[in-house]
Amino acid sequence: MPSSLTRRAFVAASAAPFVSRAAQRRRLNVLLLMADDMNNVLGCYGHPRVKTPSLDRLAAQGVKFERAYCQFPLCGPSRASMLTGLRPQTTRVLGNNIDFRDFLPDAVTLPQLFRQNGYYAARDGKMFHMNVPRGVGTNQFQDDASWDLSYSPPGLENKSPGERPTRREGLSWIATPDTRGQADTNAADTAIELLEKHRNRPFFLGVGFLRPHLPFVAPSRFFDLYPLNSLELAQNPPDDLDDVPEAHKKVRPWLWNHMKMRESDQRESLRGYYAATSYMDHEAGRVLAALEKLGLAERTVVVFVGDHGWNLGEHTRWQKMSLFEESARVPLIVRAPGTRGNGTPSRALVEMVDIY
Repeated sequence: MPSSLTRRAFVAASAAPFVSRAAQRRRLNVLLLMADDMNNVLGCYGHPRVKTPSLDRLAAQGVKFERAYCQFPLCGPSRASMLTGLRPQTTRVLGNNIDFRDFLPDAVTLPQLFRQNGYYAARDGKMFHMNVPRGVGTNQFQDDASWDLSYSPPGLENKSPGERPTRREGLSWIATPDTRGQADTNAADTAIELLEKHRNRPFFLGVGFLRPHLPFVAPSRFFDLYPLNSLELAQNPPDDLDDVPEAHKKVRPWLWNHMKMRESDQRESLRGYYAATSYMDHEAGRVLAALEKLGLAERTVVVFVGDHGWNLGEHTRWQKMSLFEESARVPLIVRAPGTRGNGTPSRALVEMVDIY
């Protein structure tokens, strides 16, 4: 291969003869939906309790990848890797609050590539790393070069009104009266407006939801779906951690041993995570419904993905930054119009870096 020809350009040139002229004329839109700290605790992935009707429907219509993995179980490195198509060792983003442009100023990101080829590229919500809750509503690290429009919906986050835990133990949650003032609701509202405004031109629309990232903020009706006495905690054998390398035990050591939570606090944390997941599913469903109502579904590729997984007490660990299955595996659903595999789950081993 000539040194001046990149691998992606080579693949594109090689594939060109096999793409029909009609397909070349029919430029498909892209709707990229991303969740934050989302593991595979979804109805479509077989969870018996969590209610995610919108994503369940998307999975039934598209390809649900059952063995998809992130490149790094932390927001900043994972998102930079996925959106550049490069591994963290190459981007040199190995933590949060790092701009990949500091090391790769000439990199062409996924939305930037579409933008360079005549697409309207818009970011609505968290695409690259954004500190939650402090950075919500700010554009830091969102890479202006990637977008025609770069928008960070504001949100009340931990200032939201509503019921919250009375003790400090455990993970923070807030059951709000309704969706007003929440970043994910604002993101869905903006996404629907953008779909309406730009439906007559090719677009790449990235919609980044914050939930179920901490704090677990969701309307109380989603908390009501999960009575505390109905929630089962992770069951770990007594010797579960005996074969875990000591080096791994030193990674965020406060996340082991259930973060010293009592079982009652663990159940409240589970309920908060489940409620935030169902709330995120609801907002994603509003965007998907608008796509259909506007007649765009049949010419739009929809990709739903989480940036990494999240432990919920498995191996006595909570949150992210582990190489356990629950933290490294992500939900990945792709619905592309007319694709042969639609409606059939895939057991293929895939990585988020493959999305580019």
